Amino acid sequence: MTRFRLAILAALLAPSAAAAGPISWSYTSHGASEGGYLFDYASLTFETDPGEIQQIYPANGARAPWFISPIPVDRPTLWTNVELWDTASGEAYTFRIPVEFHDNEPVPEGEWDTHVPRIGTITPFDLRLGSHKYHVAPGPWLTLNVSVSETPEPATLLMGVVGLAGLGLVRRRRAGVRRDDDDA
Repeated sequence: MTRFRLAILAALLAPSAAAAGPISWSYTSHGASEGGYLFDYASLTFETDPGEIQQIYPANGARAPWFISPIPVDRPTLWTNVELWDTASGEAYTFRIPVEFHDNEPVPEGEWDTHVPRIGTITPFDLRLGSHKYHVAPGPWLTLNVSVSETPEPATLLMGVVGLAGLGLVRRRRAGVRRDDDDA
């Protein structure tokens, strides 16, 4: 009878095990420009294993104009829309990120200097597209870290709960029959 229980448990877990494997997704960053400060449009497609962290570059090819020093420490903040697209479901989510330009290392007066771009302050967040959960967090320098994992469908979870409840009832009935046999 133990083999029967293992077979039922394997059947309940099979849908989630079959869904494991690389997850296909992509992102697009629309780029931005203002007065000589700019970065390019970017679009890439990925296949990542569940839980793997992928770095994306939403401020691809960032450039700033050159000036004669001294220059102001802070320059413009450009905003870009980043769109994550889940290939399996066709669902997408768009969010905005700031790209800030700063003079991190001032040079002596009269020399050429420029501002360096970096991703502004971003609060990590989770979102669900189709059957996948995406976690977006700031990464090093001009990147965002994106990790993707599988999320079980509610029907799969319900099947698992019903199956385990059924196994519990069978075990309880058998335990009750054994007690009656012991009492006799």
